[in-house]
Amino acid sequence: MSSKFKIFLFIVLALVIGFGGGLYFGYKNLSPSKITANPQRELVTTQGQPKISIMVDFEDGTVKTMNDIEVNNNANLLDTMKNAFATTNIPLEYKEYAGLGALVTKIGDKSNGTGTSYWQYWVNNKRPDVGASSYQPKNGDIIEWKFLPDQGF
Repeated sequence: MSSKFKIFLFIVLALVIGFGGGLYFGYKNLSPSKITANPQRELVTTQGQPKISIMVDFEDGTVKTMNDIEVNNNANLLDTMKNAFATTNIPLEYKEYAGLGALVTKIGDKSNGTGTSYWQYWVNNKRPDVGASSYQPKNGDIIEWKFLPDQGF
């Protein structure tokens, strides 16, 4: 056999092994507790009450973390925060703007406009395009609130 043909066979074999391994490990990571089969042999994902985590970083060395917060009846993030913060005694203030929604103005003892800092949030390390009163939390979301200087967004 020529060396070009051997290289070609080696590449094809490597691709087949890589593809097969990817399929094996991809299916292996499906959680059996999350997926069940119904009698028609269709996969069904079990749906429970969505749960999220919220981290509040006051940027002074104080960080509050709340895990496994249930999101009730398709509540938005602000409604979910109001309930969670009330049970953990974290003061929360916001201002409603007609047609725009609500703006979080104070968490704990940090108020927007102190120096040049304002409350800003991220969902799963990404800045959402909507305010907290418009964001619908999804199961497993990690919400981060930080008191940071104005970013000019």
